[in-house]
Amino acid sequence: MSSRKTLRTLIGTAAAAASVVGATAFTAPAAERGQGHERYGNGTANIYVQSNAAHGNAVLGFRSDGSPLGSFATGGTGSGAGLGSQGAVTTDADGDELFAVNRGSASVSAFAVRPDGRLRLLGTARTGANPISVASRGSAVYVVGDDTVTAYRLRNGNLTSMGSRPLSSQGSSPAQVAVTPDGRALVVTERNTNTIDVLPLDAHGRPGPAKSTAATGTTPYGFAFGRGGVAVVSNAEGGQSGGSTVTGYKVARHAIRNTTPAIPTGQSAACWVAVDGAGRYAYVSNAGSGTVSSFAVTADGKLKLVDGAAATPGGAPLDSAVGGRSLFVLDRSQGRVNAIPLKDGGRLGSPTALISDLPASTSGLAVVR
Repeated sequence: MSSRKTLRTLIGTAAAAASVVGATAFTAPAAERGQGHERYGNGTANIYVQSNAAHGNAVLGFRSDGSPLGSFATGGTGSGAGLGSQGAVTTDADGDELFAVNRGSASVSAFAVRPDGRLRLLGTARTGANPISVASRGSAVYVVGDDTVTAYRLRNGNLTSMGSRPLSSQGSSPAQVAVTPDGRALVVTERNTNTIDVLPLDAHGRPGPAKSTAATGTTPYGFAFGRGGVAVVSNAEGGQSGGSTVTGYKVARHAIRNTTPAIPTGQSAACWVAVDGAGRYAYVSNAGSGTVSSFAVTADGKLKLVDGAAATPGGAPLDSAVGGRSLFVLDRSQGRVNAIPLKDGGRLGSPTALISDLPASTSGLAVVR
């Protein structure tokens, strides 16, 4: 059976098995924990995206050579179209658990990542309306949806709400939620209001009120943390042709400040950001120009443009993540994931199509190394 037919069969099987369920066990069995980095210490990586299918969402897993690991039903439904967010699929710090949002059924799913890379569904729990991004730290899970961040605690196998916090205003159109590297705050980008929210976390991981700060650059979108804890934030600049920028911020528990003003890239629709394992280089996907930009992150948290068009995979490059010595980039418009070699000094090699024939609704991308 061809890899294309295999993938279609797996997706169909997962969709048939999908159903929306309430809060259930949400913690990996002891035998499946603590093995995230040991599994892939040889530099390989497994890649995960979600189908986001309206008739039954599934996480699709692949090995670093592009061969399928399987299709794993989330127990929820997707939107059937792009989510327009970063972090629709994410993992915990050790790569032992994977989380995926289900926008269609307003829920979030958790999986245990087995030693062979396959997933085991732990549970699917309700969230607020239209969840689009998820983050985790320790036993805390955070989901952002329509103008709200909701926090959960994984305790004794159950997902327990720790409450919700509103964002700056209605219609804020959040793009991503993430936990700062020191674990003291959440960061949320808001596209419609051109603001960045910082929500302090208490000792139990509960978020406090959001403090909103005007972004440097318009349409702040995806971000990732580089060395020194600097947040590298893409600015789509309203989709202006060739007008995208990237900004650096230092995040404290109650505030955010610029380390680098908005740097023009000469590219269009900069939206998704990934960093290398050392946090020294950041890579920005430009959906409107079919390119990836690269930046150096200095020791004092400043950004320097290496190359506005460090790679040209074509299509519309979206979600991305680094695994080993490759940058993996989702291109939903072409139904593929591209692998781009990482070179010294933040340079990128030539893209190759690693995974193909993905559904047109595919969203999110995470890598377990």
